[in-house]
Amino acid sequence: MYMNGIIENSTWLPITEFAQRRGVSISTLRRKIKSNELDYKMEEGRYLIRCDIEEAAGASGAYASTDASGLSREDVDSMIQSALAANSLQWRAMEARVAGLSRRLEMFSEQMAELNMLVKIFEERLDERQ
Repeated sequence: MYMNGIIENSTWLPITEFAQRRGVSISTLRRKIKSNELDYKMEEGRYLIRCDIEEAAGASGAYASTDASGLSREDVDSMIQSALAANSLQWRAMEARVAGLSRRLEMFSEQMAELNMLVKIFEERLDERQ
């Protein structure tokens, strides 16, 4: 049996009730129990999972603002906005890099054209000598 210790503001819910309140499948909870990712205990052959008192006392409608990980909708929205901002910065950095590479490619193309012209000039001079 795995327990991280009892926290004062917590209660124990049967696995089915916990699953319903969090919107997670029972099989997912059983996997998390098996991998010791959840605080749980066994009583009379049933799994009980530790839950905050506020969650245990609230109506199931009160959980619409939290997802399966227990994050509030505001937390999730904030995380999404942060990811989008980071993604936007990465996108701008990639665009700048592509623009730089494009300029370098253009420069190398010009140099290649100049080298081809020099090769032709040297070939012509070599043909004149022969």
